[in-house]
Amino acid sequence: MPTEKLPCELGVDVNDKEEGPLTVFALVCPPASCLSLGCPKHVAFNPDGTLNKPLQPFCINTASPIGTEISIDFVVFEQNTYPPKMSKVTRTVNIVAPCDVGYELCPQDNVCSNIDCAQRELLTSQVSVTDTAPPTLRTAVPAVVEVPYKQTTAYKYTVCAKCGDAG
Repeated sequence: MPTEKLPCELGVDVNDKEEGPLTVFALVCPPASCLSLGCPKHVAFNPDGTLNKPLQPFCINTASPIGTEISIDFVVFEQNTYPPKMSKVTRTVNIVAPCDVGYELCPQDNVCSNIDCAQRELLTSQVSVTDTAPPTLRTAVPAVVEVPYKQTTAYKYTVCAKCGDAG
């Protein structure tokens, strides 16, 4: 399975009793029209000589409706027989909801939101300046108040009705 560390298709491991390892010849999603011929036009090599086998553009359409099942075929042909014998295995990819229940994917920034995307966009557009500073907090009286030991004082120890209300 693809992971966050390795976000790619891991492919298949292929071994043949007579020909040995064939993994480098495995094809991903070859067109059905070439299967009877061994898909010679589907095989391409990288500059270093390794087989270039990317997922074909028609293999996975992530814009498919949620719930769509897509089959990815991995095919390998024996290299020393004619006509080449073929083996195939299929991986199923399910298109799932991008957001948790109660959230929707907002297309303008690709974020899952629990409020309507149009409303979210309107609210976001009304923010004129990004707030980077915390609010300022002050006390109505000095932060340190000295109260004489065992003496009466005018200082109230209860919260006033509003800030500065020392009345």
